[in-house]
This record gives sequence, C-alpha cells and structure tokens, in this order.
Amino acid sequence: MPAFLAAHAAMFRAWAIVIAISLVYVVLGGVAAHYLELSWWWGLVPAAVMLVFGEIIVLAVGDHPLGGRECVELTRDTDPRLHEVLDRLCALSGQPRPELRLLDLDSANAFTHVDREGRAEIYLSADLVTELDTPELEAVLAHEMAHIAHRDERMLNFVLGMTRWPLYLPMAIIPFMCWFDDKFVEIADRYGRVLEPLIAEDDREPRWEDEPRNRDELLHRVRTQPVLWALKSVRMVVIVVSSLILLPLLLAGAVLVILGLPGAFLFNQQRELAADRAAAQLTGAPSTLAAALDRLQSHHDRIPAKDLRAKSVSALAIIPIDGKGGGWFSTHPPLSRRMDRLGDQARNLDRQRSRPARQ
Repeated sequence: MPAFLAAHAAMFRAWAIVIAISLVYVVLGGVAAHYLELSWWWGLVPAAVMLVFGEIIVLAVGDHPLGGRECVELTRDTDPRLHEVLDRLCALSGQPRPELRLLDLDSANAFTHVDREGRAEIYLSADLVTELDTPELEAVLAHEMAHIAHRDERMLNFVLGMTRWPLYLPMAIIPFMCWFDDKFVEIADRYGRVLEPLIAEDDREPRWEDEPRNRDELLHRVRTQPVLWALKSVRMVVIVVSSLILLPLLLAGAVLVILGLPGAFLFNQQRELAADRAAAQLTGAPSTLAAALDRLQSHHDRIPAKDLRAKSVSALAIIPIDGKGGGWFSTHPPLSRRMDRLGDQARNLDRQRSRPARQ
C-alpha cells in the first residue's frame, strides 16, 4: 500500500462507513417510495433527514460531555513535566495549544473536548498521570491531539445523530404532549382544581387542601367536578392518541437504528485507529504508545471504573471506560488489534530508518 494511503487508511475507512450508512437509507427510502408509488426523489428523503438530524445533534450537544463536572486546571506550576511534553508536541505538529485539565475518574484514562468556541481541552485522570512515564504520557497526549486535529468529537456526534434520527424524530411528539398537558393544568387551576401534571413540578403548590375546609369550598368542588372530569377525559384521549402514534414510530425507528448503529461504532473504531497512527507518526515511537495502552488496560483490569457519569465519555476516551473493546457495538477496536497495527507501524519505521544506513 502506498505511504499516503497507509497513513490515512483508517480515515478513509471511517468515511466509507458514513457513505455506506447513507446509501443504506437511500436504498430503504427508494424501496419504500417504489411500493408506495411515489416519485423517485422521495427515496432521498430519509438520507436528507439523516444528514439534517446529524447536524442538529452536533449543535444541540452541551458544552461539556460530563455536564460541567468540576476539574482542576493543570498549569506549568502544578505539572511542568506535562507542559514540557505538550510544548514539544505542539511544536512538532503546529497545532494550537490545548488546555490541560485533571479530572477525577475511577481509572487511568484521557479524553478530549472542543467547546463551541473551538477551545480544545485535554482531560487526564490522576491515575494516568502517575501511572505513565514521560514518553508514554507524550504518546497519550499525541493521541488526544490527533483527535482534536481530526475533529473526532464533532464527527462522532454527527454520526450518532445520523444513525439515531429514527428515534429522535418521533420523540419530538413528547414536547407537544407536555405542552397540551400544561394547558389542561392551567385550566384546572382557573377553576380552583388540582390536576397533577404528567411531569411533576416540585415547586408547584396545590390551591386546595385534600379535604374541604368549609361549606363554600365544598360547594365549589361539587360545581367544578364535571370540569375536572372533562379535563381528565380529554387529556386521556390526547395521551392515548399520541401513544398510538408514538409507539409504532418508535418500533420502526428502533429497527432502522439497529441497521445503522453498528456503522456508528465501527466509525469510532476507525477514528481510534487513525488517532493511534497519527500519534505514532508524530512521536516516532509506535511501541511507546502500544506500551502506554497496555499499561492503561492493565490498570483498568486491576481497578475497574465504577463512575457512571464517565460512561458518557467512553467513546471519547483513549480506552473504553468499561475496559471492553471490539465487537459490533463497541466504541473501541480490540486492544490486540491496536497493538498489532502499532507493531506493524513500528516495523515499517524501522525499515525506513535502516534504508539510508544500507545505502
């Protein structure tokens, strides 16, 4: 394989997966349009919706993957070693300097995040900083900088939006159900009756006690009882009709998601392989990154991660939070596969370095 293709093979495979997912939806849309006797261009609608929802998810994702969880900034004073390594990597790659932050995780791990303003941050766990030596830390930081350069976080959110749109689209019915429910609650309040909302509000205070306090209140309740019954009946009809619409859409959406979701996981696996290769090229030491990955995996096997909030960043981490890689529904390729790829890369680099000496 030519050097250029070898260097970007994982990236090409990742984009090929995205194209394949799009073609699957085009084919499904075309088949549906044919049986419904619609124009051919209706077959492109699912693919168009898929691309639109992918971008919507990118725009809708919050600024922080851990919901603003507290972390400590790593400055030059607190950890000069990490900053020296980062300075060297930025000089080699020509990338802008990301911020370093220490995050409290149960295991040794690292991940990147780029906010909406384009500010890049690399998050490291305390165990990772203490577990790895300086060359291994350099390899891990190079891997995370490759994710930043490839805009992997944005692309992962886009692909997840593409593959999950059949579920996101019917879920748009739920806000309308809540809006109608709020109207029913407001009407009940006007008549002095309490109608519990579908989504409970902790700060809501009922206007009336459970038992009437006087004769006037009792008469008011009797007069407004038909109104309350009518509101409850209409609300039940709205809920039932919405459910009858929502449930079939969710079932059909689940089938479509199952078809596309493995592609999203394979896409992320290829992005991890691409980041491994880019990091090894930048540092010139594939075996060092392989040793770092092996040490991180061993640390995870000794101390399994139990932080449920960290599951949300598993796809972004250098090793999966649950420690499991490989398979159709895994965010990371098997560690053995990553080690084999890095081993091949190390041998290729050794051959390239030995050629001038032989000549």
